[in-house]
Amino acid sequence: MPEKLPNELVLSSPSQWRAIASTVRLQIVDRLRMLGPSPVPRIAEALDRPADGLYHHIRILQRAGIIRKVGEQRVATRLQAIYSTAARDVRLPIERSDVRTAGQLARVTGSLFRTADRGVAAALRAGGLKHTGPERDLWCRIHTVKLNPKRLGRVNALLNEIQHEIDAGKSDDGAPIDGRTISLVIALWPVVARRRFDDADKPRNTKPATAKKPAANKRSPQPPPLTRNHSEGHLD
Repeated sequence: MPEKLPNELVLSSPSQWRAIASTVRLQIVDRLRMLGPSPVPRIAEALDRPADGLYHHIRILQRAGIIRKVGEQRVATRLQAIYSTAARDVRLPIERSDVRTAGQLARVTGSLFRTADRGVAAALRAGGLKHTGPERDLWCRIHTVKLNPKRLGRVNALLNEIQHEIDAGKSDDGAPIDGRTISLVIALWPVVARRRFDDADKPRNTKPATAKKPAANKRSPQPPPLTRNHSEGHLD
């Protein structure tokens, strides 16, 4: 029987944030959550990366307590370590972030979005995408909207439903799961702006611009120019 994992690991220390703030290590944790307990060659296959380049990252994640060795398996004459995430769900303490932790957490979320950027670019280059219907496999949109508390609550409820559906595509025991490999990155955040747009009940009253008066010439007045009086034949 596979070891029962805790339901959740909240990455709560700077050492854990530094360990996960790498696109490769973030992907290792993500794939382990999908695959369940796995040896490094299987993780490498899921990432389409050479296995030799992952051992360094595996050690960093293991020291940080984000993944752990849960067993061994024999392949030919060698023993391969089997790794698992330290919990079924690994997440950031976003709800407890403050000014001191914001910078480090932002580096982790930046790594997450770099992963999404590279993944979407690779999918676009590969082509063969489905853009409509129930099997649509690519969404790239940004929506900035006004949500009152009731509608925001509904959006959060729908996102929780999506989370439960995504969790059904993960393996707890390392057994293969049928289906295509799909990645999903979700971000919801309150817009922070210099102007307090959300506090304004109506557009600000603005006065029409008035024409600027010409600046006074502070130089001493000059005598009028000389003009020729053609009838008299001399200068006035």
